[in-house]
Amino acid sequence: MKLREECAVLLKALGENFPTGMSVYIEWLPQIRYWDKAAKKWRHVYADIGRVGRRLRIRMSAYMNRTKRGAQDTLIHEFCHAIDWKTATWENHPANADGERDHPPAFWAQYGEIYEWFYHDGGRERLGLS
Repeated sequence: MKLREECAVLLKALGENFPTGMSVYIEWLPQIRYWDKAAKKWRHVYADIGRVGRRLRIRMSAYMNRTKRGAQDTLIHEFCHAIDWKTATWENHPANADGERDHPPAFWAQYGEIYEWFYHDGGRERLGLS
């Protein structure tokens, strides 16, 4: 399978095994950049997540996610934000209070659970991913 196909398979499995409360989809972009006010320069990011209507969109950067393993890790990371998102809007999302995406301990606990399922408990193999 190609990288984007593997990410689609992984996203489907994540949704079946770890409920988010909202439908989640992936949009691939050539690159994703944000203006870093402090450094006064553009910075590339691997992905971001936002609400579009009643769904959550994970935007993945093709420029930053060039390997299957890297893209899988990025998708798992963003999916953890989807689990935490519930029905908040981006502006009111608790993780956005300081203008940056936050990673509280509960986020990393969820990330660890999914990481364990995918890499150590056979999830990756069951899905036929490389």
